[in-house]
Amino acid sequence: MRKKTYAALAAAVLAAGALAGCSSQNTEKGKGTAASEGTEETGETAVPSSEAQERQAEGAEISDADIVIAGGDAAGMAAAIQAVAEGTDPSKILVLEKGGAEKSALSGESFNAADTDEQAEAGIEDSVDAFITDTMAAGGGKNSQEMVEHMAESGREALVWLRDQGVELSGVTQAEGSSVARSYQAADGGNLGEEIEAKLQEKFDSLNVNVAENTELAQVLYGADGEVTGVKVKGDKGEQEITCRALLVTDVDYIDLLEDLAVSYVTDESGANKGILVDSCANVVTADGGEIPGLYGAGAVIDAALHGDKALAGNELTGTIAFGMTAGTETAIYAQDNAPEA
Repeated sequence: MRKKTYAALAAAVLAAGALAGCSSQNTEKGKGTAASEGTEETGETAVPSSEAQERQAEGAEISDADIVIAGGDAAGMAAAIQAVAEGTDPSKILVLEKGGAEKSALSGESFNAADTDEQAEAGIEDSVDAFITDTMAAGGGKNSQEMVEHMAESGREALVWLRDQGVELSGVTQAEGSSVARSYQAADGGNLGEEIEAKLQEKFDSLNVNVAENTELAQVLYGADGEVTGVKVKGDKGEQEITCRALLVTDVDYIDLLEDLAVSYVTDESGANKGILVDSCANVVTADGGEIPGLYGAGAVIDAALHGDKALAGNELTGTIAFGMTAGTETAIYAQDNAPEA
């Protein structure tokens, strides 16, 4: 494996051509079914092999994975949960956790979703378009239109998904900045962000996904055609190269590393916060409008691009879950579609 210069990488990507739509759009099973069905076809949740369980218990080094997730936050956990629902073996997912601030409680008191059953029952007239308009206004027009559209279109599905994870929500209310009532809070009146994170952690832990603690992403590795082929990580045992087919970055501390790849990003009004641009499939967008096959973004690393100058109240949680779910689906199907032939 080798790291290519961006000029060579961009040429390879352009020569290969952009992916035709999301990975899930090119398969029989898309993200709409996986979000609600999970593993209903077999009635069982995928579990790692006994060999993988022993490796996890012993804390042995991992040399390969289908998916690497750089960030153990709520978006990273949502992605891992969704990837398993899409059929990925949990033992082939590796989550890198630096520790510290990335594991702090998910913030937010409400979750936004438009055109929901609760709104219809309450006689509330709302639409995805109205949700988009409110979101763009809150962000001062600096938000990515495509990202906002995807979040707004995915809100209702993400709401159902959260309930499937055991999150109990209140009836619909109107939050500051929203033109209508489309916000949901914790049923017990507590902090919804903390409750979501707790439920995700519970589900995540039950899957026995590989977690490398005190380990950070140091470098992204590429193949001859510009696609992600692995990562170099740095941890307590020094540096190690790990083969993977898909990489999801959620930790905002990796902004500088991604900038070195000449990706496209947005800076908010303060100039202090940057967000990586992704498309509606969570693919990281490059400065020339292309993409790097196998590289995805969600969570805090995309927040400034999604929310612009200011997040509409309730959108912090919606964006985290909507793009976390999407990234989980897309990384899983991309990794499956690009698996080496047996």
